[in-house]
Amino acid sequence: MKAIISADELAKDVAGAEALLERHQEHKGEIDAREDSFRATAEAGQQLLDREHYASDEVKEKLTVLANEKTSLLSMWEERRILYEQCMDLQLFYRDTEQADTWMAKQEAFLANEDLGDSLDSVEALIKKHEDFEKSLAAQEEKIKALDEFATKLIEGQHYAADDVAQRRAMVRKSRSDMILLERRSALLDKSAQRRAILDDASRLQQFERDCDETKGWINEKLKFAKDDSYLVRQTLL
Repeated sequence: MKAIISADELAKDVAGAEALLERHQEHKGEIDAREDSFRATAEAGQQLLDREHYASDEVKEKLTVLANEKTSLLSMWEERRILYEQCMDLQLFYRDTEQADTWMAKQEAFLANEDLGDSLDSVEALIKKHEDFEKSLAAQEEKIKALDEFATKLIEGQHYAADDVAQRRAMVRKSRSDMILLERRSALLDKSAQRRAILDDASRLQQFERDCDETKGWINEKLKFAKDDSYLVRQTLL
């Protein structure tokens, strides 16, 4: 059982870590299932000792070895449980940091878009997309904060991969221009506000140009009507 418990290698992803913990719990079930056998053996040995059996010294020694081995087995199982839970935490952290970094890069690319639309409809569509982006940014804020706190918890809990966790946390905190994560989020918020203001200006410009076109069209129509000969004759008769 000790060989089985110590044989499993640490997982490389979340699914593997889940399977590892599940399999380890099954091993505990096998150990617990042997409890009656342990108890019966200990009782049988004690009966021999109580009867002052001629091999009492050997029986006593074997009972001591058995008890020590059982304690050692349970201790090993508990140590591996802690290790596998740390492995699970680590894989969850790896997954979440990768998702956070991918998300951050995608949002930076979104804000780098300089398209302001060429019509009122296109500008309004861009504003709608920007509003969706702002909602996404607000929702992600808590996730990134929780990720940072999770990393700190792993490091302070003396995780076996604490150094790597610290490095990855630093990577998440830094953008490609070496801004820490808080500054990066702040920069995103600033860029978001700036782009929203520009889009609003673009919307007002498109509305102004539309109104100008409508007014020019109205003026031209009136001028055309005023220059019409029949209109001039009616004005003369009046």
